[in-house]
Amino acid sequence: MIWTRAADDWDDDAVFFANYQGKVLRIPCIATEPLSHAQLPPVPSTSYTHVVATSVKAVNCLEQNHAWHNHLRTAQFHCFGEATHAALVALGVKVVLHQVAAAASLCAKLIATLPRTVEHADNSAPAQQSVAPTPRVMVLSAAKPAFPFTATLQQQGIDATQLTLYRTLIAARWADGRELLASQCEELARTRHIVCLASPSAVLGFVHKFQNCRAAWQRNFQTIAIGTTTATVANKHFERCDTCAEPTIAKLVARAIEASKEFI
Repeated sequence: MIWTRAADDWDDDAVFFANYQGKVLRIPCIATEPLSHAQLPPVPSTSYTHVVATSVKAVNCLEQNHAWHNHLRTAQFHCFGEATHAALVALGVKVVLHQVAAAASLCAKLIATLPRTVEHADNSAPAQQSVAPTPRVMVLSAAKPAFPFTATLQQQGIDATQLTLYRTLIAARWADGRELLASQCEELARTRHIVCLASPSAVLGFVHKFQNCRAAWQRNFQTIAIGTTTATVANKHFERCDTCAEPTIAKLVARAIEASKEFI
């Protein structure tokens, strides 16, 4: 099995492989790079009532920027996943852990519960009924998020802003940082593997690194995508691509282990 998630995610990912008896080849196809203080927008004078964090990376990057951290620390944070929740608790902010499995589900839940701006309010409400204060939402994000969280909130009349804290770099290497040589790619492509893909960027990084042995890996690689967004990109490059039942790392690993029994 080939695991393509970023190297710094492995401590969290490894728990899902605890009972797996097969070999996991760790070839991170992406890396994350926090934006510098100079690259972040200046802290505004207005405050935010809610903050969305969908990854530990975003929380860690916020912690490193004291100005933004201090500006947002009084807001209500929203997240999903135990690891992200633990990181926010350690940050010392008020946080709600939502029992959902993906960013899209968290977004839908916030849309259902947060009040809209006046132009999106329910016109059938009695005139004398008071209108709830309009929330201002900050979404902690990568430069190119897999799910358009901020835009989706905005389309539903919620005042949302994206704070880009890090960028995703496409760079396929061995997990210990060694270069993945062309000869090694060719050798891998000659044998059957399950390839786990957890983001569109990982798909592109993998395809770029293995581009010179495409015919071989089309025969020998079965890919598992974490969700429909990743699968859409993967289907442009791979003849065999499956999608796990829910867009979570746990389900991705479970589906990959199941597929390895059928394919390898």
